Amino acid sequence: MTTNESIKNRENITPGLYVEILLKDSRLKRVEGIVKSILTHSSYHPHGIMVQLDDGQIGRVQKIYSKVPIEVEPPQKIQTSDIQELIRKGENEIVEYKSSTLWSKSLTEDEIKASNVSRDIRNFGRAASKVIIAKSIAGFLNTDGGNLIIGIKENKSNDPDEIIGINGELLKLHDQCPDGYRRMLVDEIIRKYFHPEIYNHFSLYLRIFFPELEGKMLCLIQIEKSEVPAFLTIRNKEYFFIRIDAETRFIEGRDMVEYCKNRFK
Repeated sequence: MTTNESIKNRENITPGLYVEILLKDSRLKRVEGIVKSILTHSSYHPHGIMVQLDDGQIGRVQKIYSKVPIEVEPPQKIQTSDIQELIRKGENEIVEYKSSTLWSKSLTEDEIKASNVSRDIRNFGRAASKVIIAKSIAGFLNTDGGNLIIGIKENKSNDPDEIIGINGELLKLHDQCPDGYRRMLVDEIIRKYFHPEIYNHFSLYLRIFFPELEGKMLCLIQIEKSEVPAFLTIRNKEYFFIRIDAETRFIEGRDMVEYCKNRFK
């Protein structure tokens, strides 16, 4: 995402950019889309360059994201049978479940300090659940790709895994809808923790779906194999994760160097 000053200079805005605009004649409503044409003729405007998006909407640029939009497929493009088949096989090298993205958001300071079970909670506090999602995505990117399904609770016993959905999580968002959930994933996980080599080319690597199963909404992130190493930067420290069998694992040092040399040509 670019700085506030960048959106005011015409030379920084070109057709094809994925941006957020403040709609013309509206002081509140913002939308995202791909720039079709530049409507501001001067080289600078203090409130942002005026553009028209591919869908015809007009407004001033407030944020510049990427030249490639994030691909978000409507739920009907994912067949119920496809989701059922992924869940039937359980977690494996190309499928991972997470029950929630926001479960750590409401932890109290006492709960964080008292956590002697979760290293992620101790290290990352209220950001732990988002960091865990970032790790899973990175692991798939750095290996052979896969499917991350949010809204399923894995049962360690012989009982079936539980479909809990993300419906309750939507209530924690400012925009309580699938598009709001997508923006949360993008702004608070992908752009926050991944390097530009990944977040500037989302459509090459990630597709986000919101299918329904048993009356509950899930979030399915389909992740393609990355052509470049996908590092995470968390609190100024870099991490590298890979997928081994049904687990996401952190590797570093010589192991990481050897892995990257063999995996990325």
